[in-house]
Amino acid sequence: MIFKKKYPVLKTARLKLNTQLLQFWKSPRWRRIQGLNYLLYLAHGKTEILYEALYSILSYLRVSAQVPEEERPQIVIYTDSEPVFRKFLHGTGHSIVYLPVNQQLLTEWSGDIHYIHRAKTKVLQDFFSREIGNVLFVDADTVFLRDISHLFSRIGRGELVMHTCEGILEKQETRIFQKMYKNLAAVNFTLKIEGKRLEIAPGMQLWNSGVMGVNDRHKGLLPRMLDFTDAAHPVLGVHITEQVAVSFYFQQHRKIAAAENDIYHYWNFKEFRQVLTQFFTKNEGKT
Repeated sequence: MIFKKKYPVLKTARLKLNTQLLQFWKSPRWRRIQGLNYLLYLAHGKTEILYEALYSILSYLRVSAQVPEEERPQIVIYTDSEPVFRKFLHGTGHSIVYLPVNQQLLTEWSGDIHYIHRAKTKVLQDFFSREIGNVLFVDADTVFLRDISHLFSRIGRGELVMHTCEGILEKQETRIFQKMYKNLAAVNFTLKIEGKRLEIAPGMQLWNSGVMGVNDRHKGLLPRMLDFTDAAHPVLGVHITEQVAVSFYFQQHRKIAAAENDIYHYWNFKEFRQVLTQFFTKNEGKT
């Protein structure tokens, strides 16, 4: 009788536990524990840029050949040219997710300042509206030098990743840094964002954003990065405003981890595009 009397209580407790477990398995916390990782690209427009992204993806698949399929990140490509990627990647055996973009959307993402690289932050914002987990967002002109599983582990722990530190603003080590420093000095290193003053420290580090590693827990930084970009771009007068915004908020949040030993970013070697075009044209249709 005792067990019969208690059984309804046990049954109720078990049902409650099952419900809680189901909710936990669907929760962001469990998905992070599972280590859902994403390798993210934005590749659109000119064929030569698509080929750069293709080469980058193939280089990743090469260095991760010994990594079990279930431990590899999901590759996600925002593109207006899905057939080009399918043509060369269908035989790799790796699942690719394609998310469509078009000129209207890209124009919208460029904002009122008509700044094309603003789209990178918008891609992250759009992706985190769909998914949660650890994202490594890489530019098309990148080559993987070794497996990046450890980078995803760091991102999963809440670390922020960029490609490499290019210097300190006030040291003016490049012409672009000199121009930014001069233009910021003209406004007393202060930006006005939504009526508030934001001070830019002359000693801030400037990082290359050819690689950005971030977890969905940091997605709250993205609107601030967009506001920064909108306010700073007319002032800075340079094409790298987006990476200044990322550098500013990432290093305010915590120390940035570098990915330069894992991923090569050949942003200053555009001649390679011709080589890639010749290669992919010659090998079209081959696997």
